[in-house]
Amino acid sequence: MTGSQVTQATQVTPEPRTQLHDTRYGELLFGTLEGDTVKAEVWTTFTLNDCPAELWDPIVVDELAEQRGATFGLKNGPRYWLIDELLRASLVADVEFGRFDGLDMVRVASVRIDLSSIGSREYRESKVDRRTLFTWKAGRRVYELVDPDGGTYVMQAYSQIVDPTLCEAELGDLAGRLVLPEGWRFGSRVLDEDLIVDTRTVEARVLQDELQNTYCRLA
Repeated sequence: MTGSQVTQATQVTPEPRTQLHDTRYGELLFGTLEGDTVKAEVWTTFTLNDCPAELWDPIVVDELAEQRGATFGLKNGPRYWLIDELLRASLVADVEFGRFDGLDMVRVASVRIDLSSIGSREYRESKVDRRTLFTWKAGRRVYELVDPDGGTYVMQAYSQIVDPTLCEAELGDLAGRLVLPEGWRFGSRVLDEDLIVDTRTVEARVLQDELQNTYCRLA
């Protein structure tokens, strides 16, 4: 069956997700214009499946958006986690599960965005209320952007949206591929202790490079 189907369920408890490193996921966003803002639903394959290409690739998101009465749709993926563990702040009642052209997904957010803020996220920080704790384990190599003021952003997930062949082994060479704004630097390092980004009580500060790899700012 094509199209989308949605059911509801209740999450019993927020449990940490471990061994996430280099696991694949995809997201679908459905946005609806409401005055000067866009209300966007965010659906993900994360925790349900590894976003199999045979189901993900044929999806025509604009058709699904039309079925849902949304103004537009966006395919955000595939992506691959670089974190090792994820913990959400609290349980979520009435979780929505959906099947989109055969692909099982779960709705993880419903956000409102000002029209004035919509546009390229390349090297532009935005705030996300995701209420999560991310952990990169000691011994893990991490990839970072540093802005002119010394603010550091660690890559949380790499993307195959722009470059379908990009893999983790190539991330160390991104300094030669990225066109960084003046004063920015890209580098990598091996952690000698766990690296934790805790945004369970504050908004996460995130940005992307031109390959749509996603980074979050260290406190």
